[in-house]
Amino acid sequence: MRWNIPFVGSLCGVLAPIIFLLFHLIAWSQSPWYEFGGHYLSDLGVGEGAWAFNTGAIVAGLLAIPFALSIWYTLKPGWLPLAGGITCAIGGISLMGVGIFTEDYGETHFAVSVLFFTTAALFQILLAWPLVRFPKTSKAGYIVTALTIGTIIAAIIIGANPLSETIVVFEILIWTFIVGIQILIVTMKEEGPRN
Repeated sequence: MRWNIPFVGSLCGVLAPIIFLLFHLIAWSQSPWYEFGGHYLSDLGVGEGAWAFNTGAIVAGLLAIPFALSIWYTLKPGWLPLAGGITCAIGGISLMGVGIFTEDYGETHFAVSVLFFTTAALFQILLAWPLVRFPKTSKAGYIVTALTIGTIIAAIIIGANPLSETIVVFEILIWTFIVGIQILIVTMKEEGPRN
């Protein structure tokens, strides 16, 4: 197996949600007051398990950067894969910001959180067509696009509150895992990267 950009990046995409979930569970286990869907996820970033939640956000955000590169590399050419990849990388940087600038940082935390959710929605929208268009990712593309649309509708209906934030975050994790697995499968079946 050649260690090329799509392989390493897609592996990062598979690992990012797993690592985030693992550290989220550790933080939750150390924070008996935390109510799933009743508190914002970032509330864990200032509680007893803050070290775990913030570590998970920083590591997952860092892994999103090579994942973004693998998305572009696999789905190119065209401006949509490039724009989607760049937006995904910005989302990863902003997720790192959520772990670094906790709720104790007030407006800064709010700004990086808004940037994360905005870029996450944007990269999923930008990449919907490239994922569906590319035959080797089309099935996964339809699944994640339906998931994205359903989550956006659910979030609008529920409104801005901890439950809708939790739903959106878990949708992003599922989207990342599915696309990461799909690109990993494509990469492993090919001799080398696509041109």
